[in-house]
Amino acid sequence: MPDADASGINQSPDEIDFVDIDGDGKADYVWTSKLDGRARVWYNQYPDKPTWLEGGEIAGGVGTSGANIRYATLQNTGRADYVAIEPKTGAFAAWLGGCGLFNDSPKNHKISIGDGWLGPGFKQRTWFVKQHPQDGSEVDNFCAYDGSQPIEDDVEAWEYPTAIWQIPKLFDHTCFYVGSGSRIGQLVCDGVSGARCYRDPEAGFGGSCDNDVTATRLIICEW
Repeated sequence: MPDADASGINQSPDEIDFVDIDGDGKADYVWTSKLDGRARVWYNQYPDKPTWLEGGEIAGGVGTSGANIRYATLQNTGRADYVAIEPKTGAFAAWLGGCGLFNDSPKNHKISIGDGWLGPGFKQRTWFVKQHPQDGSEVDNFCAYDGSQPIEDDVEAWEYPTAIWQIPKLFDHTCFYVGSGSRIGQLVCDGVSGARCYRDPEAGFGGSCDNDVTATRLIICEW
């Protein structure tokens, strides 16, 4: 099935698993870092395109090598769970798999990152970074410009650059984001550990907020 081929992620084959993360009955492509147990997923959408949809980081590591991580279906949800095995005794601890969607996440520090345009004729491209209310509600006005970092006009659509260095303070933390058009990246904030980023379930949706601003949702980061 050449349509299901993947180009690879330049990681060792012994760090790659094929397990059902989202419970749709199809094995997803999962990389677990041997260094620290962090895990990233590419969801299997075959026969739809893209065949492998990057889902970002699904586990931030739990203080053990990825060689000690296993994936097992411990619930009747069909979703694989993340299991850390103690290498000397065989004792284990499990983190049960959720569906990874924004509204089901228990985290109460969330931001959305989007791609937008400013000004008459939408000639200035920019990032949009929105802090979500901690009561779990949505952002009231996603594409109201917040002073995020401008993007060069000649960057092709959806090929956003590799970093946002000028993010307004998020929940009183100074932060920056490093990612790319082909790789969901990392949010780094002072005094914060375990932040993870994944594709917004509404990625690609958006529209004009007024005559001079338009924005499209891309990524959610949370801790």
